[in-house]
Amino acid sequence: MSRQFAWSVILLMLVGVPIGTWYYLQKGVEYRMSELAVLTPKDSITTSMDTMGIVKGHTSIILLKSPGNTDEFMKLMDVYFKEAPRFQLLTVDTINDQLRVLPEGYISNIVDKYKDYAYLLVDEDGMIRNTYKSDTTDIQRMIEQTAIVLPLKKDSKIGFKK
Repeated sequence: MSRQFAWSVILLMLVGVPIGTWYYLQKGVEYRMSELAVLTPKDSITTSMDTMGIVKGHTSIILLKSPGNTDEFMKLMDVYFKEAPRFQLLTVDTINDQLRVLPEGYISNIVDKYKDYAYLLVDEDGMIRNTYKSDTTDIQRMIEQTAIVLPLKKDSKIGFKK
């Protein structure tokens, strides 16, 4: 009986664990691919619109309308994206001292075009990836999709960790 148990544990380790790992990773890849399909560029902020280079080179969330609870929203963004390189929150109105306010009239045609939405997700190339309303489910979706759009931090050296 103990010999049979030992063989079943070995079989589980040699077959079951790799299959389980593959399945788990495959689900992650499928999720990311489905989200990337949703995040195809819908519009762009061209360099002629972004004359001061505020949007270019940064993954940005542009607040078009004030969130209901600004402090709670800022804490949420800080928790998820504080360490993210080249991430910024921008706003068209003075909502909070912590947010960078776009100059008046800056990208005004984009602001007018998406005035029914509260947030725009813009990638490093100035492509508008998605728009969001201010409800809780849209904010959660925006956080998930922002994490997908953010570029990964590249290690400059390849080597062993000590």
